[in-house]
Amino acid sequence: MEVFATIFILSLFASSSVVCANPKCCGEKQFVNTLAGTLIQVHDGRPPVGYNMWLPTAIDVDGQRVASDGYMAIMGDHNFTVRSIQLWKENKMYSIVNGQCTILPLTSSKPSQCVPDDAIFRGYGVLGKNEFVTMSFNVNPSSVALLSGEAYMSVSNRTCAPVSFGYTGLAQVGERQIPSSQNVGFLNYTSGIKDPKKWFGLPSSCQNATMAEARSSDITGVEAAIQILRKIIPPFREG
Repeated sequence: MEVFATIFILSLFASSSVVCANPKCCGEKQFVNTLAGTLIQVHDGRPPVGYNMWLPTAIDVDGQRVASDGYMAIMGDHNFTVRSIQLWKENKMYSIVNGQCTILPLTSSKPSQCVPDDAIFRGYGVLGKNEFVTMSFNVNPSSVALLSGEAYMSVSNRTCAPVSFGYTGLAQVGERQIPSSQNVGFLNYTSGIKDPKKWFGLPSSCQNATMAEARSSDITGVEAAIQILRKIIPPFREG
């Protein structure tokens, strides 16, 4: 099983009340929000495949762990529950798709509460009727595993809570180069993690799961889930 190297940079967003000419913010080390958006990829010269996702996600920077629990919908009316638990202290990611658990070793960077040092501030934007001001940054393409392309992120100018993230480019995945495009928004931000066991407790299906050879550099576990889905959805089966 291959694992794509797309990285969703949820853990790069934080909170800060400081606004300056070139704002770089760090803030809360524990929070929960929901990733909602789309991912489009081209596999082996086939027509593009689109994925819609709704993934409530918990990030614990000091605990070095990230967990998501939601669903993905794929063209052809295929819907799947998707959960991931990433534990950097154990160097393991547990990817659970429709209750089936797969364990993968982690290669992605540990979660951080800060906008990357090399991000380039591009300016402010206003949402609604002067209701919400955002700060936008260009992100180093290599930080989202792109060989070429562009990546961006935007955050609230008052709290630095995540607002949006996206990229378009060519990703190196093992021996393959995969054209990919992702656009997501972040909703329902709350400070802290009220029930850590709910997010990071392992389900019974993972107790006897074996470690896969493939490695994951995906900060939310979505790409590992996609690889599992490609094995079981008829239009995308390999072979």
